[in-house]
Amino acid sequence: MFTMTFDHPERGLVVHGRSLGGECWEQAFLRLYQAVLPDGSAPRTIVHAECRGAPSGAATNVVTAGYTDGSGRLVLDRPVLIRTRPPQF
Repeated sequence: MFTMTFDHPERGLVVHGRSLGGECWEQAFLRLYQAVLPDGSAPRTIVHAECRGAPSGAATNVVTAGYTDGSGRLVLDRPVLIRTRPPQF
């Protein structure tokens, strides 16, 4: 279990959350991120993350989420700085 905090630039929110049993940081981030989007928003995926793969002991990570629109074009959200305790990256 770990805690996660990130700023959501589009909504001007600071999001605090806790992982659920068995969640990796990617799953926790996407669950928390999707929860603050307006109803009916397209499901997001992680398009880019500075830290991926085996954990290296980092407590912060910059992540860009995005979705594919109706015309098949990839739409990116603003990058988000994620902080975790204990470190997950």
